[in-house]
Amino acid sequence: MNLNAPLWQNWRVKGIHALDATTLQTLWVFPLSFFALSVWFDVIYLASNVAFWAKASFGVMTLGLAGAFLSAPLAWLEWHEMPRKTAARRAGLWFGLTNTLVLVLFAGSWVVRSGRYFDPNYLAITYSFLASLFLVAAAWLGGTFAEKMKASH
Repeated sequence: MNLNAPLWQNWRVKGIHALDATTLQTLWVFPLSFFALSVWFDVIYLASNVAFWAKASFGVMTLGLAGAFLSAPLAWLEWHEMPRKTAARRAGLWFGLTNTLVLVLFAGSWVVRSGRYFDPNYLAITYSFLASLFLVAAAWLGGTFAEKMKASH
């Protein structure tokens, strides 16, 4: 342990060093999958007007938010340690910013529908649909980020 290093670096060496890039990619995919599934459930709800699908969308969105809030700090620590002025760091920055926007939009949708999760209004569904568009961009940026990470190691 380096006593002159910032606290987060010592913590990373102890706890997160075992999490390689593959593990962080896996942690990121779970929230992505839950968010995508919630949008599909919203589409089915809009087509069928069956409350079960709105409830299911709210439930998997909750899981997606929980997973995103757990994986985001680990991803930030990993990005923070990357060498400055590299293509991987730039790709990681855009990836992180896009994921933050996705998280904010899905959290907004979750808050708007939390009182009436069985019958979401159009604002809640609009937030989740808009977030899904950025989710596609985040997935593409994630692939770019992974490729840049491979090239830099």
